[in-house]
Amino acid sequence: MIIDYRPSPPHTDLDATFKALDRAAEKVDIAVEGAFANQEERRGRAYLALPPSTSLDELLTWLVSPAVNLQFKLVHPVDEE
Repeated sequence: MIIDYRPSPPHTDLDATFKALDRAAEKVDIAVEGAFANQEERRGRAYLALPPSTSLDELLTWLVSPAVNLQFKLVHPVDEE
């Protein structure tokens, strides 16, 4: 899975946002790799490797949960119907 993310709340440091995502993901057995961080646009991209038992819906719910509270856009997979 690939996501583009923004700091939440918006004034939070982009690097701190990535580190918080990485720490939260470790707790639920999700591996996170940073692809890039654009400090000017205040957004980053991350690759997430999920355990086979974790569904896309479960991951999306987790990303907006209080444990993570991330503003994000799903980049891949995308349903192109």
